[in-house]
Amino acid sequence: MIRLSYSTVNNCLQPENSHNWLNKMMGLVPEERLEWNEGKEGHKVVQLHLCGKKTDKRLSHIKYSFPIVEEKDFDERCKFEFQINNYQFIGYYDGLNRKDKRVVEIKLSSNPWSLMQFQNLIQRKIFSLANVWKETICITGYRDMKLWKDNPLKYFTVPTTKKDEQDAANWILSGIEVLESGNFKGGLNEFGKCTDPRCYFGTNCNFK
Repeated sequence: MIRLSYSTVNNCLQPENSHNWLNKMMGLVPEERLEWNEGKEGHKVVQLHLCGKKTDKRLSHIKYSFPIVEEKDFDERCKFEFQINNYQFIGYYDGLNRKDKRVVEIKLSSNPWSLMQFQNLIQRKIFSLANVWKETICITGYRDMKLWKDNPLKYFTVPTTKKDEQDAANWILSGIEVLESGNFKGGLNEFGKCTDPRCYFGTNCNFK
């Protein structure tokens, strides 16, 4: 059974980037990007605060508790999976509270996220296919933790809806449709060269 994830569907199985499925099948590694790693340290600080292992006074206004948080890459305690059309979909929560039926999604960036961005976020909607969650607590702020004192992290409460389930299923199925079409020319020009300036594999792309 083929296993899919948000990253795979988003970066390799959209009509405009499907050549990346071939990169993935060749075992190529995505190019490292500064912005992908900048938020990791802040994520860890937020997650350790939420689970109570290391509180941070800059986050004292966030009263929610998540006994289980991701404390390492691909933390098995935060893993979820479900089957859709004979494909296995896997993913990871930033944190979860099974008793209160809540999960947490953290986005730290150079531009903090808005409520609408979280409402439209497919990653959040996918959670509704994995389990029955009442809501997602969405936390956002600057990647640079030195800015937290004067610009406290914000949080939004986003309820889970039936529409979330349908949107997530439709999005995954559209990626499966690209996979099953066998057309992996998305993002390539007529000479078979990658033209995507934001190609997921960057300089490691086989089609550069």
